[in-house]
Amino acid sequence: MTRSYYYLVASLPGLPPVGAPPLTRTSFRALCAEHLDSRDLEELEAVLAGAGRSRFALRLGAFERLLKNACARERARRKGIDPSAYLQPQSELDLKLERDVARAFAAEHPLARELALDQLRIARWREESFSAPFGLETVLAYALELDLLQRRAERAGDAGRAALLRQVDEVLAAFAERQRTKNEEQR
Repeated sequence: MTRSYYYLVASLPGLPPVGAPPLTRTSFRALCAEHLDSRDLEELEAVLAGAGRSRFALRLGAFERLLKNACARERARRKGIDPSAYLQPQSELDLKLERDVARAFAAEHPLARELALDQLRIARWREESFSAPFGLETVLAYALELDLLQRRAERAGDAGRAALLRQVDEVLAAFAERQRTKNEEQR
């Protein structure tokens, strides 16, 4: 039997479709640590890491494969190549998802495409939690959406530019180190 977390779910603030979320990852996890039992807290961490053992996690893993395969097929169609080398095993086919992905790829701007794909994910997370409105599934769906919004906020504006510059500096430093090592070996 799945536990219900009425107080926790009822106290969670609504999440905006865009912009910074009203809650940080840290404060959300602290809130969950107060309310979830240890097994459910472990599942929360696993789901946020892209794993998990719950029915919810397994269904989301299957959906993510469907989504990635639909994206691979759409990219391959646009390039005129065979997508089979890029496909992951899947047990079903979702033609509506295929159409939704094709619509997302029709966006002129890559950011619009990413936002459309994110909306497909959010819709599925919410759909999967619908049967247990105050259960762990709802907490997991909220956690995933919060994490997605937080990642978007971290990549936007000045914070995003600073993160990009840090990543570029790391890549350049790694390249410089490889060149230095290569030059030393050649001597």
